[in-house]
Amino acid sequence: MKCILPAPLVRLVDDDNDFRESQKAFLTALGWQVEDWESPAAFLQDDDLQRPGCAVLDIRMPGMSGLELQERMKAQNLSLPIIFVTGHGDVPTAVRTLKLGAFDFLEK
Repeated sequence: MKCILPAPLVRLVDDDNDFRESQKAFLTALGWQVEDWESPAAFLQDDDLQRPGCAVLDIRMPGMSGLELQERMKAQNLSLPIIFVTGHGDVPTAVRTLKLGAFDFLEK
């Protein structure tokens, strides 16, 4: 019996609608399945976190930050690879995210 796994999903969580839509269009054109959310709270409420893939997070967002989302996911033992893409990066924040297990930290 053959087990069919769902295709990996790129999850974009960023409050900047223009950036989120441009990245979704770009990644979709490359063949990735992409879903997006404007807030960490909406992401946590709606996403199937058991589906394979990764999360692309912004750092600064109203309400819960990307770093707080990463900490919450780690506390819940969710092992999705996380890539931070932010316009508000600094060395201490980058180091903190990487020590918490982020795959990468990129500036917009």
